[in-house]
Amino acid sequence: MTKPSAAASIATLEGALRAHALYLKKEDGGQKLVMRFSNMNGVDLSGANLAEADFTGTTFVGARMKRCNLAAADLTGTDLRQADLRASNLKKTNLRGAILIEADLSFTDMSEADCREDENETKAKTVGAVTFRQKRRAVNATKANFTGAKLDFAKLSNANATSANFRNCTLRDCDLDNAKLKHCDFTGANLERANLVGAIIDGALF
Repeated sequence: MTKPSAAASIATLEGALRAHALYLKKEDGGQKLVMRFSNMNGVDLSGANLAEADFTGTTFVGARMKRCNLAAADLTGTDLRQADLRASNLKKTNLRGAILIEADLSFTDMSEADCREDENETKAKTVGAVTFRQKRRAVNATKANFTGAKLDFAKLSNANATSANFRNCTLRDCDLDNAKLKHCDFTGANLERANLVGAIIDGALF
């Protein structure tokens, strides 16, 4: 079975956002936003406050999420291909196993974000009568745009960032061990104390 339609998921989200805003303010009637394994393809969430929300396994292909607050949110296994996340807050966000292929993450704050592979290679999640199975892997950020982003203390072990743009990024104390960084552009990037042990950097620009 497939995920719910984007229209159905977005309709559910609209009401949940109001309750989530109250949750973040610790006010009566508040409820943490939990929308796992939903279809948010093409949604416009620009400027939304989604801090601490749980979007595990949700698809955001082509979504518009500029200036979105996703601090400490759970985006495990999400599909963010070609999503526009410019200037968004992804500090301490869980991005384990997320797909960021060709996503625009320029000028985002990804400090302390966790982009490693999940502890279990394969997990099954049941939502209602539907069971979703996902193979767990580290972030795939092939051809993603991180220009000017802040990735200090981010965990990118084993990530695939082939041909990604890291121009003018800060990657201080960033863990990039065993990451695939072929043909990446690190021009002007600050890699002070970054861990590149075992990283594949063929053709990368520094």
